[in-house]
Amino acid sequence: ATFSVAVNLASQIISFTAPPPQVTFGVAPIALSAAGGISGNPVTFAVTGPAALNGNSLTITGAGTVVITANQLGNAFCSAAPPVSQTIIVQPEPVAIAWSTPLPITYGTRLTATQLSATTSVQGSFIYTPSLGAVLTVGSQILSVSFSPTDAKDYKVATAQVVLQVNKAAPVLAWAPA
Repeated sequence: ATFSVAVNLASQIISFTAPPPQVTFGVAPIALSAAGGISGNPVTFAVTGPAALNGNSLTITGAGTVVITANQLGNAFCSAAPPVSQTIIVQPEPVAIAWSTPLPITYGTRLTATQLSATTSVQGSFIYTPSLGAVLTVGSQILSVSFSPTDAKDYKVATAQVVLQVNKAAPVLAWAPA
């Protein structure tokens, strides 16, 4: 006599520790952690969106939505584990503007790149208020800058201000002999 026995494969479950749900572009690599079932096969990761995987280390490569999926294959005794996904929303990185307070100038001196000297580590354009060549009144004057990054997807627009002291000009006396 022949008997037929149906053997069901054991099921597996992946336990995937949730990464942070939201990060800012420029964040350090994120360590991914997941444990699988009894097949003994490793849990592997796949990623879609602006990120790269190196083993269990996730490097964010831009702003947007990143989906990480954990997978584990089965074997002769276990079925493959159902995939488990986690999502990370990556926000654009704020741009830091470096702008030292300029040295005082004398009334009548036009603004130059010496006073309008903001910098960033990101490519983009600066718009100054007041603009290059302006002559300011005497006293403490606020200089403002708006920075627009070339890569507006991954970096935020930024603004900054400094105070410039405009000193009175020394009077010029003319003497004419009688």
